[in-house]
Amino acid sequence: MELTRNSLFLGIIILVLAGIYITIVRYTTESKELTAIREDRITNAVFLTGTEINRTYQDQENTLLGKPIRAQMRVEFEPTANYSSSDVFNEIVSKFEVEGWHANELSTQSDYFTATLQKGDFSLLGEVYINHHTNIVGIHMLEIGPQPPN
Repeated sequence: MELTRNSLFLGIIILVLAGIYITIVRYTTESKELTAIREDRITNAVFLTGTEINRTYQDQENTLLGKPIRAQMRVEFEPTANYSSSDVFNEIVSKFEVEGWHANELSTQSDYFTATLQKGDFSLLGEVYINHHTNIVGIHMLEIGPQPPN
């Protein structure tokens, strides 16, 4: 009976430690999609016209209301001295073009731009926008799956 109680206790400890290990590995290992976003030249660029003020990341998760949560990142910039939010926007859009992103033809507005980039077996969508209420320019980059939209 003593051996059974010790075996049960040891089994419980192993299960608890395995759960802790799985939790740590899950939250310290990021997806290849988030790694690609974090390492992209655009998200790491320093812009002359704007200063980064905020950066947030979210990795893939199972679902929210039946839809998958995709890897994504947002970076916000405010204009530096003597530059406008339009100057920041134009510099960031130029960086997308230089880095080989494919601009969406429908996104030629003066305050909104989208482009896609194939990264191996998945694609990234990049958005650049101006928030006119706060004078902030943002980049939103997210994984969109295996094929870029038409």
